[in-house]
Amino acid sequence: LFPTKFGIPTELGSVDEIAALNPSAGNGRSKAALCMVCHQIGGAGTPFGPDLTNWGQVRDVKEVIRAMVDPSAELAHGYDKPLVVTQSGHRLEGVSRGYSWHAGAIRVKTMGGVTLKVPHRRPHAKIKYLKDHSWMPSASAMGLKNQDVRDIAAFLMSDIAGEVDSGLIVKMEPKFSRGEGPGWVELTGEDFLNVNCRDDTWKWERGHAWCTGSPTGVIRYCKPLTNFEFSCEWMHKQKGGNSGVFVWATPQSVNRLMAGKGALPHGIEVQVLDLGYKEIYEAQYKKKGDWFTSHGDVFPVGPIKMKPFPPVAPNGRRSFPSKNRTKGINEWNHYYIRAIDGVVRLWVNGEEVSGGEEISPAAGYLCLESEGAPIEFKNMRLRVLPPFETKLEVDVGNPPPAPKPINMKGHVLLGKWSYAGSYTREFFADGRCILRDRDQVVWIKRVQGATKDSAILEGGYTHVLKGETLYIEDRYQAVRK
Repeated sequence: LFPTKFGIPTELGSVDEIAALNPSAGNGRSKAALCMVCHQIGGAGTPFGPDLTNWGQVRDVKEVIRAMVDPSAELAHGYDKPLVVTQSGHRLEGVSRGYSWHAGAIRVKTMGGVTLKVPHRRPHAKIKYLKDHSWMPSASAMGLKNQDVRDIAAFLMSDIAGEVDSGLIVKMEPKFSRGEGPGWVELTGEDFLNVNCRDDTWKWERGHAWCTGSPTGVIRYCKPLTNFEFSCEWMHKQKGGNSGVFVWATPQSVNRLMAGKGALPHGIEVQVLDLGYKEIYEAQYKKKGDWFTSHGDVFPVGPIKMKPFPPVAPNGRRSFPSKNRTKGINEWNHYYIRAIDGVVRLWVNGEEVSGGEEISPAAGYLCLESEGAPIEFKNMRLRVLPPFETKLEVDVGNPPPAPKPINMKGHVLLGKWSYAGSYTREFFADGRCILRDRDQVVWIKRVQGATKDSAILEGGYTHVLKGETLYIEDRYQAVRK
């Protein structure tokens, strides 16, 4: 059972009043011992609640204070199902860690940090979920004073692994980072697994990646993540290039992609779009490109819930950037992404511009996207925040071997074929086929299979040569140009 009495309750001021006090992180270090009854800090304490080692470093002071003053106002992801199980006079308090339907049991994480499997199908067993309730006692219930709360907040927001400055004045705004400091690690090609690209789509030299853009697909970080920060630089190599970083891609959608169904996962996309995309889009589709920008849109893909930060796109789903910060092709841009407790924030070239909150699900895979144009990524760095290990309800299988490119050297289809007025398809010896509408590239695809007089492209596009005519998808007839 959880303790309910910690001494004489105190009367606290407002969050703003507490935040205005001058903090002492040194005093906060000693007062934070109370937190360790249920939390770990720097490896010490009880692993029941969220690990607080780096928790405060990515939050502003008011957010930290609010969590202590009113812990039931917003429950952390993974701790949002507090419950009580009663059976035959026994009572167990904790948080739900899911069901084992086969065993007829519910998994309950208890105060000591131990997860128990409790049978719930037995007679007289009752489960009661507690709405808007946190097992964490408020700062008032723990007998803390205003200054104590301010000092603990300063301690949690400091670098607790190093020396703490007792006169520390903590910044009030979220912290931008280029991936430097405690906890950050460099990402290389060994950290990513192919999902539905080819083995020649991505090439690596340590932390520098070159992506051809073909086919449309993703690679994923090797482990699922809940709370994390990601920093990278990217550069488009073609006007109108498109790419993206996926946050919390769902395991179900990743499995679907590995089975050859679809191109992109479900999750939150942080778009990586060249400045020339709007011009090309409007010329090609004869529509106004007012539903996207090239400066860092953040939006849900698939059945993902997200409340976008303003300004919001006309469809109400995209968070448009508040500032235009992106540079054009052949110039490096920097993205810093924070994904914490169902909130995603994006900084473009040093300034926060877009994001969203109330995201569900808020755990999954970090993915890099290939989408039709060459792009480079470098200086990719990741900092994983508590919980350091993420267990998803659905397992992701091992990625299948990436299909190898087919050599078309000497094939009868090599060259350019014209059809339907302004369209051409051009086959290259390295297995590429480029579809153009006049001078505009529509797509680039790879040959997946070939005979002496035919070829099939990824996506099932068939090409059969009969005499001097190339029959395309049983719909078009093309002649050599």
